[in-house]
Amino acid sequence: MTEKEANETIRKNEQAALDVSCEALRNYTKTVQKSIANLVASLCDVDVDEMLNEPRIAPLVQARWLYWYASKQLCGETNESISQRSRENHYFKTNGITKGISKMSMLIQDGTIWTKRWAILKRVIMEANKVEQPELFAQNITVKITHPRGVNIELKQE
Repeated sequence: MTEKEANETIRKNEQAALDVSCEALRNYTKTVQKSIANLVASLCDVDVDEMLNEPRIAPLVQARWLYWYASKQLCGETNESISQRSRENHYFKTNGITKGISKMSMLIQDGTIWTKRWAILKRVIMEANKVEQPELFAQNITVKITHPRGVNIELKQE
């Protein structure tokens, strides 16, 4: 095998690894979105497929607004990307998504049941994504100080 062939093989292997990694990330994003949709549907006591498809039934519409609001707030999605993803079910235009998110924001700010549902949803998502951080310092730290004769050290405990 020549050096040129070896480099080409390495490049192809790197591209294949990159393709697999990208696909895994795409699948992870879809899994997160499905989880949010299922959580919202459960909180709102609606069927998840109906929530994502049925355009004009009030409880489904408001649940869908909460789903879009959560996608925007918790996942950093844009209204356009939410619209593009909606093509998998019932297509919703970006303008409609913008209005829905705005209406949900007002419902949440008004202190309605939607405020409570949003608080629960946000907490569940944040807890699911929580990464355990090791403590920077142990609770009790022992410090050993060696000092020369004739030097007095005064300890102050805080």
